[in-house]
Amino acid sequence: MDKIEFRAAKAALALTDPGMAKMLGVSLRTANGYANGDAIPSPVAKLIRLIRVMHLSVEDVPE
Repeated sequence: MDKIEFRAAKAALALTDPGMAKMLGVSLRTANGYANGDAIPSPVAKLIRLIRVMHLSVEDVPE
C-alpha cells in the first residue's frame, strides 16, 4: 500500500487523520507518516483493505 491508496481509503471511510489513527491503533504522527509516504506495515495495509472490501464502517472495527 502506498500513500495514495492510504489517502483514498481514509477519504472513502470519511476519516480525519486522528480518526484513522484511532481506528488503526497508532499515533497521529504514525498515521500522518503513512499519509505522507512512510512505509505502511503489511498487517496495517491488510486491515485497511479488508475494511474497504467488506464495506465496513469505523464503528464495525473493534478497539
